[in-house]
Amino acid sequence: MLDPLPPSAPDRADLDAAEVDARLVRSVRRRLVLWSGGTTLLVLLVLAAALYLSVASTLETAGVAVLDGRASDIVAAIRHEREAAEGPHTDFAFGGGGTFAIVIAHDGTTIGPPQFQMPSGLPDTDAAAAATAKGRDVRLRMVTFGAPTAGAPGVVVPVRQLTVPTDTSQGHFVVQVLQDRTAEARTLASLLGVLLVGGLVVVLVAFGFGTIYARRALAVVLVFHYVCLAWIFFRASSFDGALAVLRQIALLETDHANLVPVVATALAVGFACHLWADGSFGWLQRRFVALPAPAQGTGLAAVALVLIKLGQHDILPFIYFQF
Repeated sequence: MLDPLPPSAPDRADLDAAEVDARLVRSVRRRLVLWSGGTTLLVLLVLAAALYLSVASTLETAGVAVLDGRASDIVAAIRHEREAAEGPHTDFAFGGGGTFAIVIAHDGTTIGPPQFQMPSGLPDTDAAAAATAKGRDVRLRMVTFGAPTAGAPGVVVPVRQLTVPTDTSQGHFVVQVLQDRTAEARTLASLLGVLLVGGLVVVLVAFGFGTIYARRALAVVLVFHYVCLAWIFFRASSFDGALAVLRQIALLETDHANLVPVVATALAVGFACHLWADGSFGWLQRRFVALPAPAQGTGLAAVALVLIKLGQHDILPFIYFQF
């Protein structure tokens, strides 16, 4: 009996080919990881920008509405559309959105808040000229209020400033209403911080799961829940409505009065279908084709009845036309 030949050592060509294959695999893996992390970062940037701009726009709209209301009251008082005893209230109003007002009379005199000394830079003559030319002027600026104690530095406060002109029998007046934006600025800063930190975490997770691609099932679950989270903000009628949905989910309540048994059964069947292999659907298709025509008709009629029961009888507008 012949002795088996000892295994031959790989030649140089095989080693070079193996090294080339290894480099190719590493290159493809690295590109896939970069692609996964890069696309995730791009999507997060778009969603974060949309969310930030939506919140900023909502806060701005609410703030301008408060300023308009306060300015309308002062203009009505100047035009004597109210009792003269009421007068143009220019002092700081905590219940009025943190606002105070300045009235510039036709002779250049100003009426400011009696509670504190007029901050430097007020009244804003540039805004008054712009409002006289355009009808109104809204701008953001920083106002420095004097410290209560001598020698102490002033307090810089971000404000939103509305300037509106009005003509009366006594001449031309300009009303400037300023609103404290400290809480708004903090809200936007906190939101920006959450978006940046959360985006960084998600990108790191995306890079991690792109590297450890063997755990693909967990990555699919995370992406699914991320898409569901984005759909809440996409479909909600307002940002507050989306937050209400998230708060309700965080309560972890099991009450589901809006899910009738038929809908709950359909959801359970749909979820179970995701657990079936492709071969199972192929087997069911072949069995259905092999059935007699009356049996196929009965099955299709049953499916049609279920769809009618689950369907919406009203004509719903196209979802993308609701924004």
